[in-house]
Amino acid sequence: MSNIGDQPAEFESTQLRKEKVLAPGAKSVVVIAPLREGSYVFFDDFHLDLPKGKIIAREHE
Repeated sequence: MSNIGDQPAEFESTQLRKEKVLAPGAKSVVVIAPLREGSYVFFDDFHLDLPKGKIIAREHE
């Protein structure tokens, strides 16, 4: 992931128990263990006015 903005941004998911803050212009990764099938919401806690995102996990065929 990368923050192309000019303000800090945060990847946060309470369902996944993951949180990562990125400074402006920073790049990083978030490691997520294998997930059960379902949808997992994430958001930017610094910019709650932005839409939430969703990770969709499904069985690999």
